[in-house]
Amino acid sequence: LMEIIRNNYKIFILVILALNIIGVILVLSSPFGGMTVATYYGPRDRFASLGSEYSEALDNLFIVLIAVCLSVTALFSFILNRALQDHSRKTINLATTISIITVVLAITGGVLFNIIRAETNYLDWWLDTGFYTSLIVGLINTFFYAVALRKT
Repeated sequence: LMEIIRNNYKIFILVILALNIIGVILVLSSPFGGMTVATYYGPRDRFASLGSEYSEALDNLFIVLIAVCLSVTALFSFILNRALQDHSRKTINLATTISIITVVLAITGGVLFNIIRAETNYLDWWLDTGFYTSLIVGLINTFFYAVALRKT
């Protein structure tokens, strides 16, 4: 797999760029998590997404930070694609670091989401598309940039 990435570096840069753009859109537009609340009409599902009335300030903070990290990684992918012959270890190293930060933010946000929901009277709570998108895209970025770092 690493040899395939090395031989098709430019294609993988474009794939990572597209993946990050899709990741930003999903993180900003999809719920980070959800919860089931008891209402007069029975249990109802509510979702914590950017600006939702069921989001805590901490949820919104992690959503924005993750979106910023994915946007910066997308920018690095764009830069690396434009200057393919002149890609520097410094840029790839920084992209790898930001990808790792994205993964850490996703995990920390997910843990805090569960801790906050456990202390309330929700019937159930779960992590949703925004969490899994940020975790998966962050892990793919980390892997790809680590391989790209070996190439340079």
